[in-house]
Amino acid sequence: MKPKSKIGVQGYLQITSFSAGSMQSPDVSTLDDLDLGVAGYKHFCPIGGHLCFTPLVGIHLALMSPAGSTDSEGSQVFNYAALGGRAELALSYAFGSRFENVISAMAGVNLYTKAFASPSDPSQGLPADQIGLDEGGAIAYFGLGYTRRFDTPFGQTPFVTLE
Repeated sequence: MKPKSKIGVQGYLQITSFSAGSMQSPDVSTLDDLDLGVAGYKHFCPIGGHLCFTPLVGIHLALMSPAGSTDSEGSQVFNYAALGGRAELALSYAFGSRFENVISAMAGVNLYTKAFASPSDPSQGLPADQIGLDEGGAIAYFGLGYTRRFDTPFGQTPFVTLE
């Protein structure tokens, strides 16, 4: 993060498990999704640095595992892939003698393209169009978070973040 401009970049790992909902296949009861991404953000803190509004925009690779697909050894396999985007707005309040405690509320949306990679061997999984991964999608989320920041030789850094 560039402290003076309040601009930063974060890497993220997001794991989500969806229920069947409108999936097209009776063989698929859940969909596990692992998003690996990078996002940029900017803090806007009009009231002395205590209260900040932070928009964030990112891109990610979504790795998907319908119904907890496993390989022959029992390890979960994420054998479908799509690209995605993330947009989030957060409102944070920092307090403490050095603003070391931060409470946040956020709302966001993750967008997904249709799956661009799926198993070519039917024994490894159904084609994407048979389980509803041949179309893009979106999911909205809301969250609350707490961050505890510590001073280090490299500046102030988040050490513990709960969301």
